[in-house]
Amino acid sequence: MNLYVLWNVLVFYGMQIAAALLFKWGTTKPSLWWWGFVLGNAFGMPSIYFLMNIYKCMNPSVTAAMCTGGSFMLTQIAMALVFQSRLNWVQYLGVAAILGGILLITLGERAPIE
Repeated sequence: MNLYVLWNVLVFYGMQIAAALLFKWGTTKPSLWWWGFVLGNAFGMPSIYFLMNIYKCMNPSVTAAMCTGGSFMLTQIAMALVFQSRLNWVQYLGVAAILGGILLITLGERAPIE
């Protein structure tokens, strides 16, 4: 993975996590609902630009696993930390399984697409 792809992956992760946190924040009080909706989409929608950049450079199956699986896993961890929603050992096992799947798919990549 080159620096361009890594940069796009990291920005995609950050924007997806920010969107999810803002959506959740918007549900904490009725007066924040629209703010959470608008701000969450302000991060979520443009994150697709970075995902498309990654699709240009990598195998689509690897990209899907790495980006959607990775952002899902990191969002779960961020939600647990920010909103103090403790995960139990089965949920941590799920996070580990997702990470393991991402690593297996990423490490098993054959060759870059042309």
